[in-house]
Parts: sequence; structure tokens; C-alpha cells
Amino acid sequence: MPRNSIIFFIGLLLACGTAADAADGCVTTDCHPTYTSATYTHTPVVENCTSCHEAIGSHQPPGKGDFRLIATGADLCAQCHDSMLGDGRDHEPVKMGRCTYCHDVHGSENPSQLVKPLVKLCLKCHTSKRPLEKMDNLHPILETDGCTVCHDPHTARYPELLPREGTDFCAGCHAEIAEHTQEAEVQHGAMDGGCIACHDPHGTGYRRMFQTRQEVFCVSCHEPMGKFIALSSSQHEPVAQGTCWGCHDPHGAEYFSLLKANYPKPFYTGFDVDDFQLCFTCHDSRAFIYERTSELTGFRNGDRNLHFLHVNKATKGRVCKTCHGVHGADQMKLVKSRIPGFGRWEIPINLQKGVDGATCTVGCHKPKTYDRSQPFPND
Repeated sequence: MPRNSIIFFIGLLLACGTAADAADGCVTTDCHPTYTSATYTHTPVVENCTSCHEAIGSHQPPGKGDFRLIATGADLCAQCHDSMLGDGRDHEPVKMGRCTYCHDVHGSENPSQLVKPLVKLCLKCHTSKRPLEKMDNLHPILETDGCTVCHDPHTARYPELLPREGTDFCAGCHAEIAEHTQEAEVQHGAMDGGCIACHDPHGTGYRRMFQTRQEVFCVSCHEPMGKFIALSSSQHEPVAQGTCWGCHDPHGAEYFSLLKANYPKPFYTGFDVDDFQLCFTCHDSRAFIYERTSELTGFRNGDRNLHFLHVNKATKGRVCKTCHGVHGADQMKLVKSRIPGFGRWEIPINLQKGVDGATCTVGCHKPKTYDRSQPFPND
């Protein structure tokens, strides 16, 4: 071997040492003192710098220009890491071979050597999502594990770098809701558009990641109902609060109209507590069981319970909707001024408030007055 070649070879050994101590030779107080100080350090930095760099010079100690990368761009990373390119959709930095857009090649304070904390890193490019940083009611996963729980940062088969499509993907975490939706006897038509018909997968600032504020959320689709409610002088409390799901299950239900519990369909029915389970989730069933009461209902003449009188019958008891608009009505106490259900005739009701009660003038009986303090002597 020529003398000059022997000298160069010895110099190279002195400069780099063995594979085991190559990193120690590079990370010194004189050369790269901070490269192993990161919380998350690239393995070659700790074990062997020559995994990525090769010596090409003869200076002792080596200086600038004495080393070069063994490959460039994604080709360098592919020496150890399998190609992140897939057969579906690739993240733009992956497609461009720009691994360093996201990763620091030596180390960082973030897992996977990310150049920024995960969510902040994503927002560096995905600027339209930056309002999420100051938004309430985010998808909880964003605040705990970050974007990559749902999106693959390198490649995926489906749009938006998702591993599965639509509702099937959401079911990966929300399995109980997905199962309930599939098995529901009554389906919500909105579910045909998938979860994103109602929910934004990142967040909007509104509760439950709704697409708009809850007070108008449901009526943004159910427009006729929205107009009716807006014109109602009294509104059912869940409706007024925009919590339609107090009575309806938006994912699917066993009962008609997506009701969450049993409620009678007929205009008249024999009274059975079980038939009114929907109403009795909020209202005290005793107000329809006790013939006399001084506290369970305000609809009483003295202590004579007028709810009991109308509803608690063996065969022809009135149901709630006979007199009340379950969403809203044009009179106080959700009392309707017209009751449909008798062919072309709509039974009129006029309810006039009294000092401690009211007078009801209705098409099905002569005017009746009730007073809670001084019972009115109706015939």
C-alpha cells in the first residue's frame, strides 16, 4: 500500500474511531457539544454518526468539508427507515422527500424528534386550523394525543390521511354509539351523511363539536319546526334550551320519532305509567296517579288534581299532546289553541289566566275554572 494511503487511513481511524465510539468522537466540547443533550435523540447520533455521514477529508482534527452525507433527502432516511410512500395518499412533505419539514435529524425535545410539539407542528402548515389553539370544546383527542391519532402523518389509503372512511373510522373509538346506531329500529336520516353531518371532527367552539350553536342546531335542518317554535309564545324547556336530545336520540332509537323512551301514539289511551316513560323522565309521575294533591301539580282546583282527571282513565284518558304542544304552543303552559285529530274539526281551547289558576273554554266541554287557593264551584 502506498505510504500516502496508509497515512490517510490512519488519519481516518483517528478522526472517526470505531463504529461504537464514533459519536463520542463527534460530540465533544470542541465540535458538536449539544447533539446528545436533546430529550429525544436520533439513534445514530448516540451510537454512530457515520451511519449518515462519511469522511472524505484528511484534516486532523476533521473540519468543515471533511464529511458528507452518504445520501440526500428521503434517500438518506431510507437507509434505515422503510419508505414512507404508500399506494394511497401521501402527506405532502413525504411526497417531496422533505422529512426535515417535521423531524430534526439530530434530536429535539419532542417525541419522534419533531421540530415542534405535535399540534403546533401541524398548524405550521395547516393554517386554517390555527383558530383551534384558542377554541373551547375541541375534540378531546386533540388536547391529549394530537392529530396523529386520526391522521397518519406519512401515508394513508383514504382522504385526509385517514386509515378508514367516514363513520367506520369514528367507530374505532366510539364503538358503543356506532353499534347503537346500526341496531336502532328508527334511524336518523342525518346519519346517512355520516358523523360529520352534525359534528366537526376537530371542533367549532360549540358544545359536542356541533356545526353551529345548539339553540339552532337541529332546526337548521328541521326548518318548519324551527319556524313553529320561533312563533310559539311558550316553549318546552328542552326546546328553549336547544337540547332536543332531552327527548330525541339523534343517533337512533327504539321508539317513533327517535324518542328516547315510550310515549303513546293514540289521541286517547288507557292510563299506564309505562306508556309515559318519556315524559316521566322529567315530570313526576305522581302528578298523574294521585287524585288529590296540594303540591304535585299546579293544574288543580283546590286539591283536586285535574291532570289525574284528564289522564288517569281506564279507556279514554287524554295523552299529553291532546292539550299541550310538545315543542311549543301559542298559549301559556304549552296549551294549544287548536287540537287536531277529529277529522276536519280542530277543537278550540282558550286558556285565560286567573289570580291563582285559569279558566279553560274548550270545544269538548263547557267553560271550567280552577283556582288553587279557593276551589271554584264548577257544575
